[in-house]
Amino acid sequence: MSVREAVLTGIRGAAELHEYLGLRQKLKDSAEGVDIFGVINELELCLICKPLVGLLGVYLSGENNGIMVTTNRRLPIQRFTAAHELGHYHLGHGDSYDDEGQISLARAKNESCPLQEIEAEAFAAEFLLPKWLIIEIAISQGWSARDLKNPDTAYQLSLRLGTSYESTKIALKNHRFIKTAAEMELLERFEPRDLKRKLLSGLQAESWSDTFYLNIRDSGKHLHASPDDTVILDLPENSAGGYQWVIESGADDIQILEDENREAKSDSAEIRFGGVSYRRLAFRAKDYIELKLKEVRKWEAKKPINTFAVSIDFYGKEEGFPRVARQWV
Repeated sequence: MSVREAVLTGIRGAAELHEYLGLRQKLKDSAEGVDIFGVINELELCLICKPLVGLLGVYLSGENNGIMVTTNRRLPIQRFTAAHELGHYHLGHGDSYDDEGQISLARAKNESCPLQEIEAEAFAAEFLLPKWLIIEIAISQGWSARDLKNPDTAYQLSLRLGTSYESTKIALKNHRFIKTAAEMELLERFEPRDLKRKLLSGLQAESWSDTFYLNIRDSGKHLHASPDDTVILDLPENSAGGYQWVIESGADDIQILEDENREAKSDSAEIRFGGVSYRRLAFRAKDYIELKLKEVRKWEAKKPINTFAVSIDFYGKEEGFPRVARQWV
């Protein structure tokens, strides 16, 4: 078998499991990332997260097959590693002890890498970042194909997929959203820390944390974050008409870092027609939150003209048995 055939085998395997689980239909409306730990739990495959020494993940085959994933990496790496090990299981591979170097070789499709590792890595990429899911998320956000070439958009896409910026860049290239060397160079020119710094606008955050930038199109979404991550809501507000966004529920569960109203740009059609400004709310939280806001005139008892709701899991990386498995214990 050639490297190319190994890649195609992994891609086919991921597509087969998508179809078997009905994931494409399940995620069509929600436009959210694949719940890899939920999938592994649904398949009744044992998985445990522990501080592995020198390894990202392990797959043990045989009668008592199972998966181990390190706790020494953040959630996006844990998720991709879990998908890689699931690939070993689904593709019928033998035992595998996966360190960072071997997975890097598999991702680069290096001919010195065992073919089963190349198969598993191709499986993981296709399982978590299929083209159809990228398209669904882009449609839900109103992003065009051109927008996906923008580093800021690619970074926010990675957060909604629950994958690293690096693996998201590679997927955009593999799926031909990125077609030229110049387009790829633009994505590679910016590191997540640069993109986060611009979003935070002076707010302090840990270097390893992420910054979610949410808009009105994210209403109804469920997202996975970590305790040190920052979430920024940027919602259009009809302030000229006396309307204001008010937190209806969930205020006690968040730490508000910034809450301000800013005018739309002077040349914007929103200023010329309707007087819309923007409400920027930056916050952090722990554990799980359900945040609901409504746009109202405080002196009126009428129904709100707009509502926004989002649920966010701030638990971060998995430790021990995944949370989804512990729910049923």
